[in-house]
Amino acid sequence: MLAVTVAPAAALFVTTPKGFFPQKDSRLIMGVAQAAPDIWPQAMAQKMQQLDRIVDVDPAVDNTYYWIGPNPTVSQGA
Repeated sequence: MLAVTVAPAAALFVTTPKGFFPQKDSRLIMGVAQAAPDIWPQAMAQKMQQLDRIVDVDPAVDNTYYWIGPNPTVSQGA
């Protein structure tokens, strides 16, 4: 019984691709910036613009995009 579980696990370990980045680089990095829950939208917009300027200075960055509000990709339990 041990061989029945160890052999497939070892085979998967050997054949699974290694490394941090996927084999096909999508050239997309996403990040999240959080602030205090009671921050005013105008203050958050200023902080996001400041963060955008910092990230955009990097020559490896082609484009930046940000939004203020809840994450549009996460279900909020409707």
